[in-house]
Amino acid sequence: KKSKWPELVGKKGTDAARIIKQETGRYAIAYVYLNKTMYLFSNTGFTNVVVLNENAATTMHFRTDRVRIFVNKNGIVTRVPAIA
Repeated sequence: KKSKWPELVGKKGTDAARIIKQETGRYAIAYVYLNKTMYLFSNTGFTNVVVLNENAATTMHFRTDRVRIFVNKNGIVTRVPAIA
């Protein structure tokens, strides 16, 4: 099972989330950016894929059902998305 997606650095965060969910199946996406939150859910791999501002505070709890995608102010992926 894939755990990192280095090929997504430099892409739009929303596109990265879509690619990850297509590769993994079951998903729930929480898109959090500039204090706005949008949730997209589907019943089809990971329980959730989260798109966050690159400076967002996050919990240190490791979850095998979550992928975090960090984006800059332009919504571009700045770190390798990974299971977290």
